[in-house]
Amino acid sequence: MKKMLVEYFGDWWKVMARPIYFYTFMEKGAWSDKSFTFLMTSSLLLSLALSIAGFILQILPILISIVEGITGLKFLLIIPVLLVLCLAFFLIIFLMVTGGLIVFSMIAFACAAIATSFIARYILNATGDIKEAIKSFFYSSAVYIPMILLAVLAISVRFRLIPYNMFIIGENVVVYCVVIYMWGLWSISIRKVFKLSKMKSAGVSLIPILIVVLLQLGASLKVLPSLERWIS
Repeated sequence: MKKMLVEYFGDWWKVMARPIYFYTFMEKGAWSDKSFTFLMTSSLLLSLALSIAGFILQILPILISIVEGITGLKFLLIIPVLLVLCLAFFLIIFLMVTGGLIVFSMIAFACAAIATSFIARYILNATGDIKEAIKSFFYSSAVYIPMILLAVLAISVRFRLIPYNMFIIGENVVVYCVVIYMWGLWSISIRKVFKLSKMKSAGVSLIPILIVVLLQLGASLKVLPSLERWIS
């Protein structure tokens, strides 16, 4: 586990800090090898943060209300039961979030890679391997690590460290920064795989990014206002 995380964060730092260098010397091989492992690890780490936040926001208050008023020997006797319940609820949340995020990430990044590859090959007449594009897009899941800040912001709202309107501002800042950086990663990826110019690569990769922006705008208008009662 330690070796895997050291290797993961080594690659993560290269993707985030030196993306041109990373994509230029990206390893050859099937997309289902190292790049898919990288995607799974990114998803697992984000899922862990979201699961901890979900447990603190939703499950912990219920458990606290159950033991409220219980003191002394009775409280000591139910501690093992509480620990088992905490572990069980957390594992349920973690498995649900992890499974959903991995499947969603694999489909979303693959679809974005295929869509941009189709435009590059059949509209711009570029040459390149779609499998290489999928593999390079999987590495852009490195942006999941900064998104852990969303879980921190949600927990901060619960403990009254920040007001909910600051959470909305923070969420938008984090998401849009991630989207802009992901656009840059996808542009570099398309440029290296299909040997396009910087302008063409940026234009091709902008199409799936605009879809992500529209989804975020929809979430800001519809989801975030109703989320307050769940985390406040």
